[in-house]
Amino acid sequence: MLRLTLRQVRADGLRLLLSSLAIVLGVAFVAGTLMFVDGMRAGAYERAGEFDRHTDLAAYAGTEPLPPALVDRVRAVDGVAAAAGELTGSAGVVGTDGRPVLGYAVLAAIPTEADLQSYDVVAGRLPQRPGEVVLDDGTVAEQRFTLGGPVSIGGRDGAARPYTLVGTV
Repeated sequence: MLRLTLRQVRADGLRLLLSSLAIVLGVAFVAGTLMFVDGMRAGAYERAGEFDRHTDLAAYAGTEPLPPALVDRVRAVDGVAAAAGELTGSAGVVGTDGRPVLGYAVLAAIPTEADLQSYDVVAGRLPQRPGEVVLDDGTVAEQRFTLGGPVSIGGRDGAARPYTLVGTV
């Protein structure tokens, strides 16, 4: 039996080698993909945790917003220091050259309660009125936006609208 096995290995050695290589490469690609996805997930959670570092509990709605009365009920619970609703969405920032800024922009209403404001202001201030916006300091520097100047932001449902840049985070 051993002789027969060795004779088959000698006769079909190249096929055996290539099959083994295919198995090793397949396992390596699957393992690499799992490590890559895990790293991306950890980075996203870390970034999200940075912006919500003053939040102990968050409830996310599906397609319909949570009713404001629910926020009031949560605020009334004994031991709750602050509670607020937050609207979020995605949008595109238009650069000073009129072309879209590459990347992913998240629009978020900044809570009015100081206990829930987790953004680290680098320059300027946080928005306080409609029509004001803050951007990350990297985008502001790269696109040469200026504090107090206009920034055009558009959602998926409409054309870009002008906002006033009041700070960088």
